[in-house]
Amino acid sequence: TVTPEPTEKPSAQFKDELSGHWAQEELTYLVDNGIVNGSDGTLNLTGETTRAEFTKMILKAMDIQPVSYNGVFSDVSADDWYAGYLQAAADAGIMQGFDGKASPNAQITREEAVKIMLTAMKIEPKESDLTFADTKQISDWARPFIGTAVNMGLIQGMEDNTLRPKDH
Repeated sequence: TVTPEPTEKPSAQFKDELSGHWAQEELTYLVDNGIVNGSDGTLNLTGETTRAEFTKMILKAMDIQPVSYNGVFSDVSADDWYAGYLQAAADAGIMQGFDGKASPNAQITREEAVKIMLTAMKIEPKESDLTFADTKQISDWARPFIGTAVNMGLIQGMEDNTLRPKDH
C-alpha cells in the first residue's frame, strides 16, 4: 500500500500562530521539515524551551536518531521522553551536562543553546571581541562560542545592543 503525500504542509496547522511572526520563514521551515512539531496543538512561540526540547530539535536537524538510554546523566530516567535524545547527544559529544546532570527540564539559556548548536555543527569556537552592552554577562566558558556564532551570523544582539546570554 502506498501512503499518499499529505495535501498540505504541516505548517498549515500553525498558520495563525506563524503569520506575521518575526521568524515566520525560519519556523515554517523547521515545522515543515519535522524539526519542530509543537505540543498540544501549538508552537507556544512565547514560551521558553527546555534543554531537552532544544537538544531534540538539534538532533532532528542533524538527522541523529535517539538511542537506548544507558544512564549517562544522573537526573534522567530511561522512561523519560527525552532519554534517548540526551543519550544520543552525549554519545555524539553534543551535550556533556554539568556534574553528571543534563538538567533536561531547565529552561535553556541563549549561551547554552549556542554551545550545543556549534558543538553539533562541529565548529571550533574562537575568541573574538564582542561589543554588546552586556558582554561581561557572558560566562567565560561561553565567550568563544558566542563570539563565533555572532561572527558567523548565527545569532545577533537585540535592538538595545545587548545579547542577554542568560535569558531563555
